[in-house]
Amino acid sequence: MKKNRSKATNSVRIIGGKWRGRKIGVCKETSVRPTPDRVKETLFNWLTALLPGASCLDLFAGTGALGFESLSRGAKKAWFIENDPTLYRALEKQKISFNANARLIKADALKVISEVTCRPFDIIFLDPPYEMDLSAVLLQLQFWLRDSSLIYVERNAMPDKCPITSLAEVNPSMSIWKKGAAGQVVFGLFKFKE
Repeated sequence: MKKNRSKATNSVRIIGGKWRGRKIGVCKETSVRPTPDRVKETLFNWLTALLPGASCLDLFAGTGALGFESLSRGAKKAWFIENDPTLYRALEKQKISFNANARLIKADALKVISEVTCRPFDIIFLDPPYEMDLSAVLLQLQFWLRDSSLIYVERNAMPDKCPITSLAEVNPSMSIWKKGAAGQVVFGLFKFKE
């Protein structure tokens, strides 16, 4: 959840669950771009039945809005990986404020997923800077998934092609489970094919 957002906000809100209405601060000193509420609402409607008891990974966490939203809606645990020191400190404060079952990792996300061995996650939120090539990330993520895992991807809308459809075309091991668009954002849930 990052970069290149022209409209600055001071906070985003949790839109459902036990922390509904609570705010998450958005660090002005960074170029983080939180997922819009309209997109979050659609995404979490898709995930409603899957969240209770789920383990989630918020890769490139930024504000942590997606990970905290999932914890608010019944996920059992969430890991947040963020390399930016300012954003990481904000995540620490948010974790304490919510008394959340969250593990925070201050490190480069690609390095973590290529070097750390862990139990697979049910849901992975993949919302890096829009300009980032996702090929290496998706290759490494396969080791962090179980058969039923879902990967959420958010990208900037493009006039000549849909980045979500293109991602599935260049990654034959992935299939689109659901996809949507809102304003300048396109997003989708993927599964790796067995």
